[in-house]
Amino acid sequence: AKKTRITHLHSILRPFMLRRLKSEVAKGLPPKTETLLMVGMSKMQKQLYKRLLLRDIEAITGKNTNSGKTAILNIVMQLR
Repeated sequence: AKKTRITHLHSILRPFMLRRLKSEVAKGLPPKTETLLMVGMSKMQKQLYKRLLLRDIEAITGKNTNSGKTAILNIVMQLR
């Protein structure tokens, strides 16, 4: 009884469901190309960068080994 109900619901919902494979979608698109363009930092960016690095200088130099790894990871995330 439960299986027949499920198959009945599937037959009702099938026209409204869109199911495609990744290989079937957008075959005509060209492959993705990336262009890397290196640009220097502005004056404000340099100041912020320096401030972030100097804020946790102990973590960078290795003087505070207890939370050093976590602090370095936090700095890296903020610099992104």
